[in-house]
Amino acid sequence: MSCCYRACLVVIVTFMLMPLSAAAIHAQGEVEQDGSAGGIELDDGMVRPEDGVGAKEVTCAPCPTVPTLLTPAQDICSVIRQNNPNIGCSLHQHRGYGLRLNFNWTDATSPKGIAGYFIFVKNVNAPLALIDRFVPASELGYRSCNAFVSDSLLMGWQWRVRAQDRQGGLGPWSPFATFAFEPCRLAGGSPCFAP
Repeated sequence: MSCCYRACLVVIVTFMLMPLSAAAIHAQGEVEQDGSAGGIELDDGMVRPEDGVGAKEVTCAPCPTVPTLLTPAQDICSVIRQNNPNIGCSLHQHRGYGLRLNFNWTDATSPKGIAGYFIFVKNVNAPLALIDRFVPASELGYRSCNAFVSDSLLMGWQWRVRAQDRQGGLGPWSPFATFAFEPCRLAGGSPCFAP
């Protein structure tokens, strides 16, 4: 089924948690530098109240400009591959290899300089964000080994960013961009599952 066709389907989403996770995707590992994407590699997916949306608002004039979201693109056919053997993870017999998300946006500007960006990634029906944190660059790589998004949560993913200047002033949030996941399938075509 094509991604454009799937996007037209009405999906009733129930938020299914993978074991050991407070987010939509099972998380393992730690934060590490990602040389391939040139940004920061998040390998944890945990929500931290001190990051992102909960950050203290600081008034600024002029505020940082609004970044433009580049990838995943604001495109109904922006679909993320699951069970990807090319992400540097070992194969799990029931969960597959895992998944990788690469986020990229334009640099914001401010006469006060840019300290970094808050990025917020969430499924519209999930109680918690997958990513809600501050990053110093205008890109972020997220990898979760042996993780998958269940078929009921393939669609409805959205993300946005906002810049913070070096004096703590926050610019406006970018508009949301959306993306989806392709179904996670094991060798032989059976769905990935968490035993």
